[in-house]
Amino acid sequence: AEGLVVALDHNCAKLWSARLSSAPFSLGCVVPKGAARPWIVAGCDGGRVVVLDQGGTPVRSGRVTGRTTLIEPVAAPAGQLAVLMTDQGEVKGFRIGD
Repeated sequence: AEGLVVALDHNCAKLWSARLSSAPFSLGCVVPKGAARPWIVAGCDGGRVVVLDQGGTPVRSGRVTGRTTLIEPVAAPAGQLAVLMTDQGEVKGFRIGD
């Protein structure tokens, strides 16, 4: 809520929290190869996209046209991707992992 993303473990204990500049409209989890925990992809209001690593640190950002309505992990030859689809018909990929 209000830009706050909180990651919890299986016992609902807080692992980390991160405040984004705008509220996330949709969230997706993508596990990079070799990672212990998933990375979070946040599609925020205004078309901003933020990728948070397994510790909640923003590692990538970008923009899409419209609001993100779906975030899907996709394995690609170059590594794991998060593919985002928007309510305006845009489809965009963000690289996850190193």
